[in-house]
Amino acid sequence: MSPSIMILFIGIFLSIIIRTFFIINGLDVADVTKLHQMAEAILKGNNPYLLFNFANYPPIGLYIETAILFLSNLLGIPFHILTKILPNLADVITCFVIYKFLIKNHVKPVNASIWSLIYILNPISIIISAAHGHIYSITSLLTLLSIYIITSNSNKSSNLLSAILLGIAIAIKPHPVMLLPLFLVYRKMNLKQTLLFLFISLAPAIIPLIPYLWLTPHQTIVNVFGYSGIYDISYAAILRSLWHQQNAQIWLPQADQMLSLTKWTFIFGAIFLLVILSRAKDLLKSCLAVYLLFIGIYFGISAQYLSWILPLAILTREKMVIPFSIFGTFALLGFYLFFGPEILFGGFWHGAAFQSKYMLIYFVGNSLLWIIVLWWLIKIIKSLFFTPFKTFSPFRKKIVFLSLIVFIISLLPILLLTFDIIKQIN
Repeated sequence: MSPSIMILFIGIFLSIIIRTFFIINGLDVADVTKLHQMAEAILKGNNPYLLFNFANYPPIGLYIETAILFLSNLLGIPFHILTKILPNLADVITCFVIYKFLIKNHVKPVNASIWSLIYILNPISIIISAAHGHIYSITSLLTLLSIYIITSNSNKSSNLLSAILLGIAIAIKPHPVMLLPLFLVYRKMNLKQTLLFLFISLAPAIIPLIPYLWLTPHQTIVNVFGYSGIYDISYAAILRSLWHQQNAQIWLPQADQMLSLTKWTFIFGAIFLLVILSRAKDLLKSCLAVYLLFIGIYFGISAQYLSWILPLAILTREKMVIPFSIFGTFALLGFYLFFGPEILFGGFWHGAAFQSKYMLIYFVGNSLLWIIVLWWLIKIIKSLFFTPFKTFSPFRKKIVFLSLIVFIISLLPILLLTFDIIKQIN
């Protein structure tokens, strides 16, 4: 066995031990409980979108959890344990995909192993998959495979397979849809090919949703399309921690307005990125830039969204992933210690939530994380944009400047509202 493979397997084995500890000692709480409830509703033949206001998963994601609940009942294994096996298995497979991807890109095997272990041993990855029990790692794996295929081959069959994998990813958790425009402009496709890629990428999410839209259109639309996220992480968390320290409250004023404003700002920012990154050779880094923009700009960032960044950043061998992982871990620790310690510590936790002494960790971790995210995003834009900008046509240059101006203007109401919230804090 080569040294690189030995390093890889030792690291994966160590990660499995750590993850198993979290899984076995975990509890049926928070999001796992919600998944359990939605799966039970489907097994009983009920409509989860009608029963629960937290049913924001597309149907495929819910069907996966329902299958897990069926196996749980059949095997006698608690749901909260069984449901965490799949995302952690996806993390292990992702580790191998990262290694394979890096080898294909002519990275030395030992270096490829080390980069792969930065993913599988990363505290953010372990916390989100093994402690919190989210299935985002499955979506990340499928998205990664989609990128691998479309960047490795240029034939029609590779485009088709890439679209199918991306479509399944979107059907499980819809956030990769924000990367879809980058796939559409990655290589030159005619109108028919573009529409086919678009249809295949969206069909797995839309088709299973049609019966629910037909039966309960309002509830389904509100749950699936109206979900705006919870402002747990990034600069929203900075304001939230300051607000709590001053007012002993955990909910910010004017949060709904901030969510609405930042949603449009992210869209305008994503358009700007699309204009400057169209036909960019590095699809991985382009996708990473969109995710960083989302984490840095949008107000409704949930804790688990940090896991989106890792596989893309590691594959691009961005050294910024190290401070991101460190400060992201501190931000997550602050979040879980204050809002849901039982999620992180499971049966070992016997204290109470909402203890102010943990708010400092929450504030410092998110402040440093937000700075890193914005700095990282600017660095990527500079690396991907300024050199090819010289080759842009005059028309495209005008579109670039126009989209940038619109994005900057959209930031102004957010800044004004932020200052208003800060005044209320003081």
